[in-house]
Amino acid sequence: MARIPVVLIAGLLACVGGVGYVYLQTRPAERPAPVLHVDRVAQAVATTTSAQSFRFKLSVSASGAGRSLGFGGGGSFDLEHKLVGMTMQLENPPAGSPAAYPMELVLDYSHGFVEYLRSRMLDGHLPAGKTWVKIDVGKVAGQQGVDLDRVLQAQSADPTQMLDLLRRSSSPVLVGKEQVGGVSTSHYRATVDLRRLAALETDTTVRESLRRAIELSGATSYPVDVWIDADGYLRRMRTTVVEAPPGSTTAATVSVTEELSDFGAPAQVTVPSAAEVADLEELGG
Repeated sequence: MARIPVVLIAGLLACVGGVGYVYLQTRPAERPAPVLHVDRVAQAVATTTSAQSFRFKLSVSASGAGRSLGFGGGGSFDLEHKLVGMTMQLENPPAGSPAAYPMELVLDYSHGFVEYLRSRMLDGHLPAGKTWVKIDVGKVAGQQGVDLDRVLQAQSADPTQMLDLLRRSSSPVLVGKEQVGGVSTSHYRATVDLRRLAALETDTTVRESLRRAIELSGATSYPVDVWIDADGYLRRMRTTVVEAPPGSTTAATVSVTEELSDFGAPAQVTVPSAAEVADLEELGG
């Protein structure tokens, strides 16, 4: 069987890098902090989470070594069942390239972190009757020395927890008032210090997994911007991570922007059945 095209792997890595950052988190540490902005961000955690579901638009860009790769798309979060469904599209693909086809993704983080991918790029590369590829991201992380399942258990792994990560990493600063999707919002900014979070983690396995992730990526901190509306909902979130793994000669920059809407609308995300799925490991991937 032919190997899956390199562009698919690049696309997969971009999607995982763009979405997966949400899930590497630790317990909060007790420390004094200014009340106004911290409480505002903390309230947004509770408000957005209480919606149980929402829709989102996502933009991911990655660059390094003189090359760039970008994706755009959107979908739904089902916080109650810990599922994400989305469609992603490579930006400016070569004319006639299989990479021009959209990719459907389902992320299941109810037990660990498993990703399902479907695209016409896979035509001719899957066993008969199979239309989805399954990637056990938690297992892949474990092979690199990161116990992702244990890290996920350290705190609820829904995307709004990024706000809590921001809240306890450093004091959020109010940038100003801005419009997002026609809605007035307050823009806050902070820097996530991964080394500090790892140092404060009391669970040994989680702490060492975070330190291993830092070692593999070469990233020790990154900026986070959030936009919160008057009702307390998160409307936009943006992160930019610069990675310089050991032994690399160039750094790679991954920027992710996510806009949220339709809070409480039914998500209706369905995990593909076993009959439809081929495991990436079984494909020699």
